[in-house]
Amino acid sequence: MCDIDRNLPETALQKIRANGGLVTIGFWGRVLCGDSVADVAASMRYVADKIGTEHVALGSDFDGGVKTVFDATGLPLLTDALFDAGFSDLEIRQIMAKTTRNCCWQVCPHDNNYAWPLHANSIVTARTLNALTGIGARL
Repeated sequence: MCDIDRNLPETALQKIRANGGLVTIGFWGRVLCGDSVADVAASMRYVADKIGTEHVALGSDFDGGVKTVFDATGLPLLTDALFDAGFSDLEIRQIMAKTTRNCCWQVCPHDNNYAWPLHANSIVTARTLNALTGIGARL
């Protein structure tokens, strides 16, 4: 992991793990110390090795605030890079969507107006989830 002030120290990673939190991995060169899809996957591998895949999520920054290594059309390249980094199919599914979805189950307001069931005991609007993650009803 790149040693810059923007990245989390080991102590913070352990606290996030202990509290069931997520670390979203940015897709831009400064935080990756590189400009490739492999660098994104390497950062995800680093965090997963430290605190577990269930705490790793996408932090794409596709909103235009920074120049990313790739845009949304490059997500299949990230999937390939995650395989190359030694992640299993299940771990990749978890990183690409499940961790974000699970976080939304826990923290998003429930809204029955759209009745989009994500879990037997939880309903979140597709609009809310899409606004938070950009993945909406594709889950």
